[in-house]
Amino acid sequence: MSKKSVPVYFGWSLKVECPECQKDLDLTTGDYDNDLELSDPIFNNKWEELKGFVVKCKFCQKEFKIKAIEA
Repeated sequence: MSKKSVPVYFGWSLKVECPECQKDLDLTTGDYDNDLELSDPIFNNKWEELKGFVVKCKFCQKEFKIKAIEA
């Protein structure tokens, strides 16, 4: 009997709550990761490189920094 093969779908997220307006942000979207500034360190196990990265909230336009990445 042959075994069936199936595709596997990969998904990931990098979510944060804006400290100003408390809206949830997904930093994996094109709003934040156009140049792979976030995903490249994540997928190369260099999470510390994102410490201090400045995020501008798309809702309230306030800026804040990433303190740490938690799994």
